[in-house]
Amino acid sequence: MKKLFYLFLLLSHTIFSQQIPFKITGTYEDGLIKKVNVHRNPTFTIDTIIINKDKFVLTGKLDYPRHINIGFNDFEGARGVYTDGNTINVKYKNTPNLIDSKVIEVSPISISGNPITIDDHKIWGLISQKFSDNFSFKDKAKIMNLIEKHREKYPNSLSSLALISNILDIASTDEINALMEKIPIENQDKYLGPSIKQSLKKRSLIGKAIKNYSFPDINGVEKPIIDTTKQYTFIMFWDAACGPCRIFNRKMNDIIKTIDLDKVAIIGVSLDSNKLTWKKAIKEDKVTWTQLNIKEGFDSEIIKTLNFNALPYDLLVDKNLVIRANGYDKSFEILSKIN
Repeated sequence: MKKLFYLFLLLSHTIFSQQIPFKITGTYEDGLIKKVNVHRNPTFTIDTIIINKDKFVLTGKLDYPRHINIGFNDFEGARGVYTDGNTINVKYKNTPNLIDSKVIEVSPISISGNPITIDDHKIWGLISQKFSDNFSFKDKAKIMNLIEKHREKYPNSLSSLALISNILDIASTDEINALMEKIPIENQDKYLGPSIKQSLKKRSLIGKAIKNYSFPDINGVEKPIIDTTKQYTFIMFWDAACGPCRIFNRKMNDIIKTIDLDKVAIIGVSLDSNKLTWKKAIKEDKVTWTQLNIKEGFDSEIIKTLNFNALPYDLLVDKNLVIRANGYDKSFEILSKIN
C-alpha cells in the first residue's frame, strides 16, 4: 500500500508556466543530521541544502505547490509537507511505519509558518489513521468534513487535491465527485487532479456485465469470482501489504453477521504474489469467507477489465454478472434493502 500511497503523489501533472521558489527550514529530533534525503520529483528542483547539526535549510523551485518528502541519514521520509511559496518550519522525528512497526521512517510532527500547510498536516494526521485497526466510518465522515472545510478556507489551493487523492480508498465515487465539483475548474486539471479523475473513470463500470472469472482458493481449488446462485456477490480485492484492506478484513468479521448469507456471497480476492504471506494474513485477520488469489496481480485480465490500480477495491455484482455498485458504502446501501 505504501508504494501506491506514494504513487498518487508522483504522477505527472499540468505544469505552471513559472516556477515558485520555496523554503523549508527545520530540525531533526533524533540526532545530528548527516544527510538530507529528499524524495525527488521532476516537478521541483533543489537549489540548496544547508545542514547545521540537528537543523537544516532546504530551498528550491516548484512547478506548482505540492508535497515534498524529507528523510534524514539512513531513514526515508514517511509523509510529505505541503509546500508553496511561503516559508515553513518543520520538526521531524523518527516514527514507526503505519503498517509495519519494525520499519522506522521520518515524519513531520510539528509545522509552523504557513496556515495552509498547518491545516493540511492536521488532516493528513487523521487520514493516516485509516491504517489503524480502530479506524471507523465515523472517522471517515470527520475527515470528509475537514477536507470540505479546508477547501472552503483555501479555495484556490491545490492542497485540497492532495487530501482528496489520499481518501480515494475509503470514499465513495459520489463523495469524491462532490468534493471535486467544488474545486475551481482551472485547478481540476492541475497537480493530482488528472489522477483523481482517472481513478473516478475507472469506477464507471456500474450497470455493465463482466465475465465470471475463476481463481484458486486457499486450497488451490478453482472457484468463480461471482456466486450466481445468490442474489448478490460482494467482492473485496485486497493484499496483505494493504493497511486499509487488513483493517476492513477485521471489520468484516462483525459486518458479515448483519448480512443474509443465503442471498449474498462474500468473496475476498487477493493480489498477493506470495501465497504464504496471503495465507498468514487470512489467519491473522480471522477471515472466514471465501478467499481467492490472483497470482498475476495487477497484470491480470480481470484487473485490466475493471481498470483499477489501488487497493482496497470493492465491487457488488448481481447474479446476472452485472456490476451494481463500487465501494463499501454504495454496496451495503443496496444490500441493506434486500427483501
